[in-house]
Amino acid sequence: MKHKPDPKKPLFGVQPESQKMLTKSDRNRLIFMGVLLVGVTIAFAASVLKKSEYEQRSTEEMEARVPDQEPDAPVIAVRRFDPATIEGEVHDATNEQRVLIDQGPVAKMLDHVAGYGPGQWRGLEPERLVPSLWDEILADPAANRARPLTMRGRLVTYEERPVGDRAAWYGTLETENGTPVTFMTSSFDRSLFDVVDPAMQYAKIDALFLAVYRRADETGAWVDTPLVVGSRVDKSFPRLDGFDDEMLGSLLAAVKDDELAGENDTLDEAYIVKWLFMDRIAQGWGDEIEWEAPEGVDPAEWENPFGVRTLDGPTFEWLMEPANAQLARGAPFVLPISKNMGTRTQNAGENPARVETVTTGWIGSILWTREGSVMTYVMPGAREDLAKRGSDQLLVGRGFFVKLMAYEPSRKERRLAPLFVMQSLEVFHPEKNENVETIFWFVGGLTILLIVLIPWLVIRDRKQSERLHRELVRRKQERRRRQGSAGAAGA
Repeated sequence: MKHKPDPKKPLFGVQPESQKMLTKSDRNRLIFMGVLLVGVTIAFAASVLKKSEYEQRSTEEMEARVPDQEPDAPVIAVRRFDPATIEGEVHDATNEQRVLIDQGPVAKMLDHVAGYGPGQWRGLEPERLVPSLWDEILADPAANRARPLTMRGRLVTYEERPVGDRAAWYGTLETENGTPVTFMTSSFDRSLFDVVDPAMQYAKIDALFLAVYRRADETGAWVDTPLVVGSRVDKSFPRLDGFDDEMLGSLLAAVKDDELAGENDTLDEAYIVKWLFMDRIAQGWGDEIEWEAPEGVDPAEWENPFGVRTLDGPTFEWLMEPANAQLARGAPFVLPISKNMGTRTQNAGENPARVETVTTGWIGSILWTREGSVMTYVMPGAREDLAKRGSDQLLVGRGFFVKLMAYEPSRKERRLAPLFVMQSLEVFHPEKNENVETIFWFVGGLTILLIVLIPWLVIRDRKQSERLHRELVRRKQERRRRQGSAGAAGA
């Protein structure tokens, strides 16, 4: 009968434990894989750390290129002028009385408002002088003494006149709605008005109403005007139509980029262009533009000079060349994901668009590798959702290029940065990539497991090897004893 081996019994006397042991080759392979995995984990962690350090260093470099923003003039509460201090000194009840200016009340009011600046006048919350308000004041001048008013219009005449022992400025103004005004101010900067076209001699005045003054207008007709007393006359502009394409086109052609050396005119063609764009945007213009911009196109190969472009790295570098900036003047650009370097909402001041509030700020990107890799912008309206300086906020947007603007990030240097009028700016919220974090924790956990598992397997393998060795020695000794016993019995 042929012998059949028992599958449950080991062949040639080999113990089952020996089949569970790792060979030397298996142990070396396992150790190598563990070391390799630890190396991959360290390399992965190092790359993440290096990327973080690069982004931090790039952000710090961009921060160094952004100038400190001057705060908006604060609203300052002031003591209001008390009409009781001039009670009985103002005479404007009849036409005969209205042709004379009472010097005493004028002097008192000039003294009171002499130090007023924009913050103080905003604190008084002056009302805009419109025909209906003037009719209300004219009906009862005494009840409206020292009422804060603001007005804007064409400056007709101005001259220096003495008021008591001080010099003051007397002038006439025709408001945008046609109301004639007579003013007295404690200061007047003639350089703002002497060198411009008379049609552009626009002024803005914040003042207190004093009396009704009767004088002849430009045609010689006698008219009743409000006599107002203020601290100064500010430069203003006539209301311009932002949708005048012919005017915008001629102004864009005349815009010049700033120069790093010397002073640059702040009331040049670029100033008007900026407000013309904001006038359009404030009225909802821009959404009809096809904002789909091709990416990765060589700027030198653009066929349409006014086509929409993406402000990527090559485009930014191209735009920083003055010759190219001239070609891109007024062109629409799409702002890719970039970093908000600081935003401020402020009073717009005097402007031809009659925009009350603007948002200004700086934007940077690590993809803009050209020196001066930040841009500045302005847009109409208040954007309180945009963060101040020092945040990690990301933005995307659309806007129009105006010029290369000179600025001083520090007292030791001057730089150029592109100036844009933004049609839109939106906060970008990136989707959190959980894959990287998952891989990191998986690899880290597997590494820890191998760090624990490999020594345990080696120790277990060594113990099994020692136990097997002892068992083999015991069997060998037992076999020798049996052989010796059998030989003795045969003898």
